[in-house]
Amino acid sequence: MALCLVMIIASVVGIVWFFFLPETWAPLWKYIVLAASGVVFVCSVICTAVFYHRSDKLKHIEQAEITPREDVIDVTVENGENGQPITTVTYPTQQNTYKFVNMGQRQSVEDKFEQIAKMDKTQFVIYCARLFGLNGYSVKLTPVLNNKSVDLVIEKSGETIAVGCINGNRLLSVADVKPVLTGSAFYRTNKCMIITNMYFDKEATYFAQSHNVVLVDRTTIIKDYMM
Repeated sequence: MALCLVMIIASVVGIVWFFFLPETWAPLWKYIVLAASGVVFVCSVICTAVFYHRSDKLKHIEQAEITPREDVIDVTVENGENGQPITTVTYPTQQNTYKFVNMGQRQSVEDKFEQIAKMDKTQFVIYCARLFGLNGYSVKLTPVLNNKSVDLVIEKSGETIAVGCINGNRLLSVADVKPVLTGSAFYRTNKCMIITNMYFDKEATYFAQSHNVVLVDRTTIIKDYMM
């Protein structure tokens, strides 16, 4: 960049000098100086423009890379005064397409599942994290990308469980269970679990029983986890 500026200044000086050259100089040499200065000036301007264009493009790329994701949600599970875990969840406002799901009994089960059905994947994972946290589990969220189909790793009484959270609108099949089972091996947990707002078909149920996979369907959520 500095070199381009020096070349521009030199070319301007050359053009100005053209008008002050001694009369003893041959006209040919004068025009050679003028032409050379003009060429240097044009090339310098082009180089400067290209440099600024590339710098501006790189700046936009860097800004895009460091812009924080708006769908990241903060979740912490801490022990309260009575020893029970307290889950703190921070939701970005623009992501809340549903109203709310009350963790107590002030909201009917039907209304809760109606709101759950409106959740996106991330919101459902966070909701499941809250359920497990309120039921005495230590909860860790796995990475959003490349998480081996495991969304949560929970722990209670020394037992770790890899959890896949599936918010669906159909019966879940073996194809939904297998990836979570495979992912549990990556996280080296004691057990594997799939939790869903729906139900599992017979094949998925048989497969889970034969591979020691815990299935938590709509009924089990209501019975064992909702408060």
